Amino acid sequence: MSTHCQCVVFSNKAYEGIKKETRMKNPLETGGILLGHILDNGMWIVMEVLPPGPNSIFERAYFEYDTDFVNYLAQSVVADYEQELNLLGLWHRHPGSLDTFSGTDDVTNRTFALLNPKGAISGLVNIDPNIRLTMYHVTSNPLIYNKIEIEIGDDLIPEVYFAKKHFSETITVSNSQSDEKKNGLINIKKNYERESEKSFEYPKNESIISQIINFLDSNNFFFSIFLMAFTLSLSLSFSYYKLKGNEDIKILYKIMFNIVPNKSELNDKKTIAANTFDEIKVHTIRKELENNDKMNTDTIMINREIAKKREEYVKNEEMKFRNEIRESHYNNLDIDKADIKVKSLLFLWWNVTFLLFLTILFIRYRKLQKNKRNHF
Repeated sequence: MSTHCQCVVFSNKAYEGIKKETRMKNPLETGGILLGHILDNGMWIVMEVLPPGPNSIFERAYFEYDTDFVNYLAQSVVADYEQELNLLGLWHRHPGSLDTFSGTDDVTNRTFALLNPKGAISGLVNIDPNIRLTMYHVTSNPLIYNKIEIEIGDDLIPEVYFAKKHFSETITVSNSQSDEKKNGLINIKKNYERESEKSFEYPKNESIISQIINFLDSNNFFFSIFLMAFTLSLSLSFSYYKLKGNEDIKILYKIMFNIVPNKSELNDKKTIAANTFDEIKVHTIRKELENNDKMNTDTIMINREIAKKREEYVKNEEMKFRNEIRESHYNNLDIDKADIKVKSLLFLWWNVTFLLFLTILFIRYRKLQKNKRNHF
């Protein structure tokens, strides 16, 4: 039978208990007691991790258990399991990345190791910056630390160790007035349910302000908001479809939508304009420039002027082409296909109206629930 520890397996509950305790006390030192089983193959199974107790001493570089609390809790936890749990060891946090034991730790670890012929296990937790757990097997005489591997998961632990005790005894309540109290509680519940069905209203008051407040707090007000929003949406839709053929609407559409020709068509038009200029215009312009007394001998200036006039001609032709496209689109305007922006606004309005209605409904529901709780 091996007296050494080859590996420590933590149940999910035990491992999460260490992480939870570390986070709760951060940045102070803390710790816990390890309970579980020792197998013949050198595997130590940690089933439970006991918290240190409310009266423990938590400091940045010192920690001390609440011994009375730990002893009491250990008896309670051990009694829950079919397979008796054994004291395996302990764990505590160290500041920074220090994962070696201090002189005080040596005394504590030796004390735990003396309780079992197979020694004990002792863990150190560091946050650097993530939580890191290092486990050691401890022997008492001589005091030796051996770092051991850690595994985590309920699937690594035999199911028999999870079995809990079940007590068949039932507790009898001795109370001569229990039936009477039960009937009283039932009546309270029925009264609460009846009162919950009633609407909660402000006291009636003849003043205008009170009447307005009473109306705002009623279901009719929220229904009126939804009805107005719905009517406004229908009105917008009807107005749009009635006015879409109006000339003013078309002009507004023409201003809002910047109709741009297809790029390939635009490039073709510019090429044609440049070729036309080179074939027809350039010869006439060159003669005019040569007859000019200032340029008749300066070939470079003549070529620059021709290039400038060529660029102006192409731009003018491009603008004419763009205007033709706009006019064509305007004259053959099909609002049903080209009114994406307007329809998008209508769709957005419908959605906002619906979300507003749901929000108001939710607020009203929450208020009614609050009133019911306060009334009860």
